[in-house]
Amino acid sequence: MTLIAIALALLVGVTLGLLGGGGAVLTVPILVYVMGVTPKVAVPLSLMVVGSASLIGATMHWRAGRLAIGPTLRFAAFTVVGAFVGARTGRLLPDVVQLGLFAVVVLAAAIAMWRSVGREPTPRPDRSPAVLPVVGIAVGTLTGIVGVGGGFLFVPALVALLQFPIARATASSLLIIALNAVAALIGYGPGLAVPWGIALPFVTCTILGMFAGQALAPSLRSDTLKRAFAILLIGVGGFVLIQSLR
Repeated sequence: MTLIAIALALLVGVTLGLLGGGGAVLTVPILVYVMGVTPKVAVPLSLMVVGSASLIGATMHWRAGRLAIGPTLRFAAFTVVGAFVGARTGRLLPDVVQLGLFAVVVLAAAIAMWRSVGREPTPRPDRSPAVLPVVGIAVGTLTGIVGVGGGFLFVPALVALLQFPIARATASSLLIIALNAVAALIGYGPGLAVPWGIALPFVTCTILGMFAGQALAPSLRSDTLKRAFAILLIGVGGFVLIQSLR
């Protein structure tokens, strides 16, 4: 990988470490527009990269006692179904449609993150039990189609629907992202040609960046991070949307 690609892979990991998600939002455009990977390979490769890093991050949170395994797995049972179905659907979509959907998701994530500045998601104990599977399947499907892990949606969903504290929701989102990545990769099928010369260095750099992000997180203001990342997402989403419409 080039020095630019290494730096960007480290940035993906730092984002995961700081925010508990958001890595795949950056990984797909890096693979497509910086490293020249086709979208049909970039989406599952993104899931492989972010899923691997998320699994290690979730393990660290589990050892620190911040991961609620039981409730998280109950929610993940719905998300992985959606991820598998989304991957099977994503295989059939033209590249331009897949990238266009990706751009829309990124821009929506930017808006949601900016609006969350200064306020934290709150528990909603009055929600219908049917909301949990609907949200899980919907976000999982999105993961499979466009390669976005859903961390920016899982954290507020876990707080609102399962009444998790923020720290626990962030930890649990990493486990769900990892499980979704596995389900989506299975959905893309054994015929997927993985460019290991790109995948392994990218995964390694992402994991190193995640360690750095987790070390930095306690010393940085959450609202500042959210604003900065929202601005970055607007730039990424706008760029991908323009490219997909050409």
